[in-house]
Amino acid sequence: SVKIVDTWGFNVALEWTPPTDNGNTEITGYTIQKADKKTGDWFTVLEHYHRLNATISDLIMGNTYKFRVFSENKCGMSESAAVTKGE
Repeated sequence: SVKIVDTWGFNVALEWTPPTDNGNTEITGYTIQKADKKTGDWFTVLEHYHRLNATISDLIMGNTYKFRVFSENKCGMSESAAVTKGE
């Protein structure tokens, strides 16, 4: 699961937990994406990221965003992602 921990200015702080199913191989990183709720288009903001929390910057004040986190292992990216609820 992924959740929004804090928002300030043009930034958001996210936290997530490792997936319960890792495909029987070690998680090597995470890919974090954002989507403006107006367009719904997803954009990658971090790749091959190794921590379980991140600060995403350069957001537009007044816009509403969704965020999702994919896990990565030696086989590639997970098929599904954890998505934030709300904005």
